[in-house]
Amino acid sequence: MALLAVNARLRQGWAKGWLIWAGLVGYLFYAYALYSFDGVLNPAYPLYLAIMALSVLALVLFVRAVNPASLVSARRRPPRRTVAGLFGLLLVLFTALWLSQLLPAMAARQPLPGQTIFVLDLAIALPLTGLTAWLLCRGHPVGDLLAIPMLMKVALLGISVFLGTLYTYAFFDGPFMPFDLALYALMGFGPAALIWPFWRGSTLAD
Repeated sequence: MALLAVNARLRQGWAKGWLIWAGLVGYLFYAYALYSFDGVLNPAYPLYLAIMALSVLALVLFVRAVNPASLVSARRRPPRRTVAGLFGLLLVLFTALWLSQLLPAMAARQPLPGQTIFVLDLAIALPLTGLTAWLLCRGHPVGDLLAIPMLMKVALLGISVFLGTLYTYAFFDGPFMPFDLALYALMGFGPAALIWPFWRGSTLAD
C-alpha cells in the first residue's frame, strides 16, 4: 500500500519521492529474496519470484536514470556523519553476529537454518551499508543519494524483525533474546529516527 501511495505521488511530479520509492523497492527485494531462496513453497511462490525479479529490474533502472548531483544540501545540512556512524556500527555488529554463527557451523560442516539471511546480508546488504557510510563520510553525492533508501530499507526490516521476535516470544513461547532484541531495535528505530532529518536536509538542485 505504501508503494502504491508513493507511485501515485510520483505521477503528480513528486521528484524527491523517488528516494522513498527506492527504499520501499529495496525492502521488497530483500523480503521476497528471502521467501524465494528459502523455498517458501505455496501457491504464491511464483509471485515471490516475480516480485523479486521486478524489484531488481526497477532498482537497476533507477540507478541508470538518476543523477546523484541533482541532490544537494538544503539550508540545514543532512546528518551525514550521524548516519555514517550508525551504518558503520550496524555493519560491525551484524558482521560479528553472523560470523559468530557461521564460523562454528563451517568448522563442523553443519548447515544452519535461514542461511539465505547470511547470504543476502554478507554479500549484498552489509557491503552496501558500509559503502554508503564511507561515501557519506567523504561527502560524495552518491552517499546522499543512497542514504534515504538505505535508511528506509534498514528501518523497515529492523522494525519488522523486532516486532516479529517479540510476537514469537509473547505468543509462541519463543526464547527471550535481549541482545538480539536490542540489536533489532537499534537497526529499526535508529535509522527510522534519521529519515526525516536527512530528508529535510536534502533538496533537488534547480
